[in-house]
Amino acid sequence: GEDDPDFLESLIDQFLDDLPRHLENILRSIQQQDSSSLTKAAHTCKGSSRYVGAFALSDLCAQLETCSRNQDLSTAEQHLSNLRAEIHRVTHTLQSLRSKTPN
Repeated sequence: GEDDPDFLESLIDQFLDDLPRHLENILRSIQQQDSSSLTKAAHTCKGSSRYVGAFALSDLCAQLETCSRNQDLSTAEQHLSNLRAEIHRVTHTLQSLRSKTPN
């Protein structure tokens, strides 16, 4: 990011633009009790979170992915609560970082 601030800005912007869609896909999958869709949605969010360095968020997505792969959605709501809190924290942190990148 230090060598290419434009890349960092675009990476953050893309992640923040995609994050609500990831959450929506996860929510819908849990509501529909669709393990297959939840596996895909959680896996996608896990990867993009890891790519921007949001490792705690990525780990929470991994937990959801594991639940869905095991077809055990009984704890999905608990994970979802933690996921929402972490999304809020990550969004705030990245927006703050984004505003500090040089133009």
